[in-house]
Amino acid sequence: MLLSISTLSVSAETIYINDNLFVGVRTEANSREEPLKVLKTGARLTLLQKGKSFSKVRTEEGIEGWVNNLYVSSEPPAKIRIETLQKEHDVVNEALESLKLDNEELLKEQHRLQEQVNRLETENSEVATELRELQETKISPWTLYRDYIFATGMLVLFLLGLFLGFRWHRNYVTKRLGGLEI
Repeated sequence: MLLSISTLSVSAETIYINDNLFVGVRTEANSREEPLKVLKTGARLTLLQKGKSFSKVRTEEGIEGWVNNLYVSSEPPAKIRIETLQKEHDVVNEALESLKLDNEELLKEQHRLQEQVNRLETENSEVATELRELQETKISPWTLYRDYIFATGMLVLFLLGLFLGFRWHRNYVTKRLGGLEI
């Protein structure tokens, strides 16, 4: 009766057997009873009731009994924490390797794109040089009209000179012949 009064009712909480131990699960809350089952370090137990010295638990196989509070903890033992951390470490390493591969692919893609940018910059420079050359040699419409007007003027002057030359020659011949026109 005192034992049931001294135990506190607790909701289902997971507790663990401490490091490097073999603990017996007993039918009564004392160490004189023969254990129902011997559990080793890391065994998961469901806490049913917590007392001052013993706690009522249920094993993963469904066996209910009492274990000494000195041998249980709400934290998993170092062995389980290390195993958990090792698994997390392995997952992180796999992710890291995957990221390294992705990084290598991205670096290759960056290199390819940089080569493409360099090629385009070279082409752009060549086109800009060509454009400058074309702009320097570009013939404006005024230049074309000026050349056309100059050529037309020269032709008019040539024809005028030819006409005046024939006219002068004709006057010269007429004067030499005494006013007789041929």
